[in-house]
Amino acid sequence: MASKLSISTVGALAGAKLLPIEMDMLAQATGQKQQFTGGWFGPGEPMQTQGPADEKGRQFDYSTLINTGPRPRGEAGEDAIDFETLRRLAEPSRGGLDLLRGAIETCKDQMAAQKWTIKGRDGKDGGDEAKRIADLLEQPDGVNDFQTWQRMILEDHYVIDQVCIFPRKTTKGYFLPQIVDGGRIKRIVGEDGRVPLPPFPAYQHHMHGMAAWDYTADELIVRSYNMRSNRIYALGPVEQSVNIINLALRRMLHQTEYYTSGSIPDAILEAAPGLSPDQVKDFQNWWDALLVGQTAMRRHGIWVPAGTKVQSPKQEDLTGAVDEWLARLICWIFSVAPQALIKQQNRATAQTAKETAEQEGIEPRKLWFQGFMNTVIRRCYGAKISAFA
Repeated sequence: MASKLSISTVGALAGAKLLPIEMDMLAQATGQKQQFTGGWFGPGEPMQTQGPADEKGRQFDYSTLINTGPRPRGEAGEDAIDFETLRRLAEPSRGGLDLLRGAIETCKDQMAAQKWTIKGRDGKDGGDEAKRIADLLEQPDGVNDFQTWQRMILEDHYVIDQVCIFPRKTTKGYFLPQIVDGGRIKRIVGEDGRVPLPPFPAYQHHMHGMAAWDYTADELIVRSYNMRSNRIYALGPVEQSVNIINLALRRMLHQTEYYTSGSIPDAILEAAPGLSPDQVKDFQNWWDALLVGQTAMRRHGIWVPAGTKVQSPKQEDLTGAVDEWLARLICWIFSVAPQALIKQQNRATAQTAKETAEQEGIEPRKLWFQGFMNTVIRRCYGAKISAFA
């Protein structure tokens, strides 16, 4: 039981009545103690804090010495796969998945087909300044046209979800928004778990396994779509699909081996009765010499001994519900309509699915690209009233 203290009014000497007050209540009223330990099965006193008061608001619990990692996205404590692996998964010529590349290219085509304009932030045409910026964006980096430049940005956006622009100074009073490989840019983590603000370095450019250059947040534009509060880097659609990609690649390998290294032949011929093993072997050698490399001969009719039977042990159907399921999953992650990869549906259902995919996929990406371009216009061209829409 909590101890009690008797206090009274100033008139205690005049016979005023004494009132008992619990010590815990008194401590709480005077700010000496919080109400955590009182009561039956109470919550208990909180742990004593250890962190410095000037470092409150740290974004996440990063690993010690996280900035000393050898490569971007490979820091200690960052358990996600690195940028190079993400790129390999998206390139069939390097062992990646063809279906994934098709979804990425479809998304890039959808974005490239959009009609963009430069206008004032007040919704009007933007005047001469908007026309000037529109002319500069015909060749944003001074070499590539806008669509080519845009597709390079979208490649890094969909594959690694880290787009980087280096504003290169010119003698004409503006900066060229030149694309930098986002897979080579490593984010630096400050004490508060965030990218440091200028004048401190915010990013490092890694080349050949070493840190080549530092950039402040004013020197480099780095944008991602799907950032998280507990990670340094974003979670892009390719990383979201890793397990599905792994399964699909193994499925394709199985189908390829059916034709290349399978142990079951396309056909088994049963020899005529009465042939000895040596005669069967001689007949096999004659058959191989007759047909190996002779594509035209395989289309001709061939006489064989009486009683010879032909069996086809292989099953011809190599695709099925699993392949359709994998296609649907990848298309769903990229918000691409899967009609071209699945069994035919009625027209109304297919149209509804296509519209839903576009609404869920391209509209949010358009808003992201619009915000990204507004940053480029402001940082590279010094525009104050023009906006990308």
